[in-house]
Amino acid sequence: MNWILKAKHWQIFLLLFLFEIMASIDFQGDLRNLYWINLIGISVFLIWLFFLTNELIKIVPKAYGLNINLYYVNAILFFAVYFSAMYLNNGNDVSFNGIYALIGFYIFYAFLQSFGFAGRIIKSMELHRKSKKRESIGYFFLFIFLPIGIWFMQPKINKLNKNRAEENILTANTV
Repeated sequence: MNWILKAKHWQIFLLLFLFEIMASIDFQGDLRNLYWINLIGISVFLIWLFFLTNELIKIVPKAYGLNINLYYVNAILFFAVYFSAMYLNNGNDVSFNGIYALIGFYIFYAFLQSFGFAGRIIKSMELHRKSKKRESIGYFFLFIFLPIGIWFMQPKINKLNKNRAEENILTANTV
């Protein structure tokens, strides 16, 4: 899966743009039964984000102290609840009322944390320390506005991956 860190921005854009279109089609009337096309588009988008973050986790130094377990719990929980709710409601909107609103708030937090964590890793690697959440807010919005944001992020991801590989070579040569 290391190809995600090495891919060019235009390759990722083309991959995500197709699924972004699938996710944004608004089926009306008799075509409402085709909501599964939306689910495929959104699922590919979320899975790509999960794989990207997973690869970034592999290259980020553990000394930064990022809470990786919380990310995994929130990403999987958000995907599972979103996909299940949309599937069970045949693509109709879902609302959490009453006590279920607490679950809805946590799912919203899981969404924010899932989308923001990859940006926090990127910013931490740029700063060579654990970044604060407010320092990585720009990357959060680039992930929200994908696939347009990939034109700005992927070159930075490529550069961070290249620098990390060069550091590993230098470390191996000095040992």
